Amino acid sequence: MPKKYLERVGDDGSRSAGRRRSHRFVSFNPGIELVLEAYEQYWRKTPSVKRLIFKTVPDEATRLAIAQARRDDIAYSIRGALAEGPGVRRADA
Repeated sequence: MPKKYLERVGDDGSRSAGRRRSHRFVSFNPGIELVLEAYEQYWRKTPSVKRLIFKTVPDEATRLAIAQARRDDIAYSIRGALAEGPGVRRADA
């Protein structure tokens, strides 16, 4: 939360501000993963994706292999010859 916002609304405001997001923070392991879970009382509707896991995989070939093995739903920053290979569907295509 921005410092000015916390000064204005106090600690209770920081708790209610988190309820405006569709997913809540669960855990963060630097260089490994970020985990978020759906916030059931989200003011619009309950998110259909219940758990989001963002994994850090530095190597492009490894990211692609994980996605092709269907262990992940999305792999980003796959470039060059790897991006043109079989089974790769580009988001911008």
